[in-house]
Amino acid sequence: MSAHIFSLERACLALALVGMAGGCSATGGGGQATAGQPGAAGGSAGTDSGAAVGGFGGDLAHAGSDGGAGMRGGAGADGSAGAGADGAAGATGGSAPVTTVVDGPMGEAFDTIKGVLDVDYAGYLSKHDVVFNTPNTNPIQGLTVGNGRVGAIAWSQNGLTMQVSAVDSSQQTAFSAGLVSFNTNPAIDAGTPAFQQRLSMYDGTLATKYGSDHTVTIVGAPNSEVIGLHVVDTRAGVTSATVDVSLWDVSALGNSGNVPNLATWEKVTTWSESASAGLSRGQQDPNSFGYSLGATVEGAPFTTQMVDGSHVRLTITPSASYTIWIAAATRLNAPNNDSVTQAKAALAQTAQAGFASTFAAYETFWHGFWAKSFVQYSNGAGDA
Repeated sequence: MSAHIFSLERACLALALVGMAGGCSATGGGGQATAGQPGAAGGSAGTDSGAAVGGFGGDLAHAGSDGGAGMRGGAGADGSAGAGADGAAGATGGSAPVTTVVDGPMGEAFDTIKGVLDVDYAGYLSKHDVVFNTPNTNPIQGLTVGNGRVGAIAWSQNGLTMQVSAVDSSQQTAFSAGLVSFNTNPAIDAGTPAFQQRLSMYDGTLATKYGSDHTVTIVGAPNSEVIGLHVVDTRAGVTSATVDVSLWDVSALGNSGNVPNLATWEKVTTWSESASAGLSRGQQDPNSFGYSLGATVEGAPFTTQMVDGSHVRLTITPSASYTIWIAAATRLNAPNNDSVTQAKAALAQTAQAGFASTFAAYETFWHGFWAKSFVQYSNGAGDA
């Protein structure tokens, strides 16, 4: 008898440690099977909720019905003393323990069952969204958005305006890439519609809503030097839209970045082609800095033109939904340091991939970024 019971207890312990059994125990000499004990937290769904042993000379009771991970088994029935009869099956286990609500005063960021971070990142980060309910015309107070390689600060002037830059465009990021302005005819903010601009922390987007029928959302292409404006505009009577890519006067540029050749940063060249238009600067920098800022359109016909030596324009025949892709390609990251060719290629590649797949990958990029870590602080009372 002792050998049988000892072997069973060892088997029960092994199962409990991996969360396979709700627990089991036995007594000899025709004793009564006891209630199963909880399995260890973190195991998979239990195979048995409990098991019992009959009296001296008895066999193992039939396995209890399946229970959840770490569930408590019910009490086994009495075995017949010395008769070798099977004990009754253990009762079905109860509910598995769960963690407390993540955002509650006693919430936990660590899931003790699965052994992983258990954070509602979307819900948590949405509390930190930045929202403007009136148009902001001050660029100093603009909202920022980007993909880690190219970024922009946006504000409401001449429609929607962005100052774009890239991390490798110039020494010490001394010189911004330029301005990109978007507007429609009639104007995108005509008629003073209900306005809201939201910087979504979790998705990494900046969405500007003008009433219920037109929205401009700034997104990005992950792992690239491309960002974009996705336009949804169902207003009647919109005859055209324009995208202006330009640069301020750099003829009296100061050497804030201590560049070795300031003259190349004072020189601006442009291109205007059927597929894209843009401008370049710093093309002769000895350290291979410099960039090209260009734009194209996916989902609507457009034409391009050169307005002046540092200003190009794309004129769009709008559809209900289209995307303006913007590349800030850097010489430092371009094959043969040719940022113009790189900008054109990046724009064509992103437009061919399409907004839907690019945006899905962009959201995945930002969601994965936030999920890499989480820090939670609380006091002893659990209310802070």
